[in-house]
Amino acid sequence: MTAEVARADHDTEPAYRFDLPLSPGVFIRRAGRFTMEARLSDGTPGLLHLPNGGRLQTVLLPGARVLYRPRNRGPRKGEGPARVTDGRATLVEVAGDVGWVTVDATLPARALSHILRAAAGAGLKVVAYHLEASPDRIRLARRPPVELS
Repeated sequence: MTAEVARADHDTEPAYRFDLPLSPGVFIRRAGRFTMEARLSDGTPGLLHLPNGGRLQTVLLPGARVLYRPRNRGPRKGEGPARVTDGRATLVEVAGDVGWVTVDATLPARALSHILRAAAGAGLKVVAYHLEASPDRIRLARRPPVELS
């Protein structure tokens, strides 16, 4: 299965595509700050690493579809403790017209980094943005152009 980050203008071509071996599951409950229980693709219950310590109360609802990156439990390659989860949660489907959202807090930064490197490599001028937040809104504000190398 392929996951894609769609462009803001809802164009048919994704802005970023990354191939991961994603498997479908169903969210059951949050087991801890960084773990969740889910029904795995084989129908068995399992424990997934949730790389996001936020509350996610409007996203992680019982019965929500989940896409996760499976991994084998047991010893890791080389030194280190054994894995205790069956995979890493990546995307969760939100009801309504929202669609799929990432629950992997590292994913947006990796996707944005890839997009910016590709734009700079194509000779495009990349404009830097910074986040402005207030109690009722969050927006990206434009900054002067910067050259990325």
